[in-house]
Amino acid sequence: MPVVPAALRDAWRKNAPEIEGLFNGALPRFVTAANPSTTLDGVPVFAYHVVEREAFAADLRFLRDNGYRALGADEFVDWLRGEGPPVERPVLLTFDDGPRNFHDVVFPLLREYQTRAVAFIAPGLHAEEADGPADAARPMTWDEIRRIDASGLVEFQSHTLESRFVPRWPEPAALAGVDPRIENPRRGAPRSLREDLAASVDLLERKLPGRRVRHLAFPIYVGSDAAIEACRELGFVGCYWGLQPGRALNRRGESSFQVSRLSDEFLRRLPGRGRASWSDLVAERVRRIRAGRAWRQRYATH
Repeated sequence: MPVVPAALRDAWRKNAPEIEGLFNGALPRFVTAANPSTTLDGVPVFAYHVVEREAFAADLRFLRDNGYRALGADEFVDWLRGEGPPVERPVLLTFDDGPRNFHDVVFPLLREYQTRAVAFIAPGLHAEEADGPADAARPMTWDEIRRIDASGLVEFQSHTLESRFVPRWPEPAALAGVDPRIENPRRGAPRSLREDLAASVDLLERKLPGRRVRHLAFPIYVGSDAAIEACRELGFVGCYWGLQPGRALNRRGESSFQVSRLSDEFLRRLPGRGRASWSDLVAERVRRIRAGRAWRQRYATH
């Protein structure tokens, strides 16, 4: 029986819920309907990684031109709890992994369009100075992160200490720019998932004075009941997954510890002028798969 590479298994684990959602109705109606209602009954949360300048600029223009408002993380949790003032057409933009692409491409556009976002980073993978070539997927330096944090547009939150796959902790996630051979234990390494999460909070708050870390995005979009319990004990208020069964949108009264996220290409299926067609979405997904394969082949040679 052939052995399936870990990276391919992880890619399927991340994308399978959305692929299956096309057939089982798990995706939100605004994604699948030809003419969706202009009013959503929840907050769509979108997950980005490495972006292309023109595509992300088009997303931000779409949000601006159609009256959508990007929330902050705490503001989003307050909305779920029914607290705070009403918000018209709210969305939440999240970014995982903290690649250099966020500093070079994402942040300048967020600043240009004055749009808020939440960036989930694994602080144990970031250094004070750049290490290696300036690849778009390499982790940002702390100096770059601090400059962005000072803007007030971006909230840096936890992606675990070193982006480890929660259900099989301490196995690392196979992420861009992260050596999958990272192993525990090493000297001073966390000895449990709870210690890992606590260490991520401590390091983030020490590196970013004044930043309160209360939100966690699970690497590869998958968490566990044990992780949620640890997060509650540590004072987290939100846990972010991939697409959750029965919860395509995040509605008032639903748990902030099981936040459902959609791939960023679905943003352009929101109701509004300039809405993307299904053929546009399929073409974009195929293009990304090919681009990702080419990147992995290039990275493997370094």
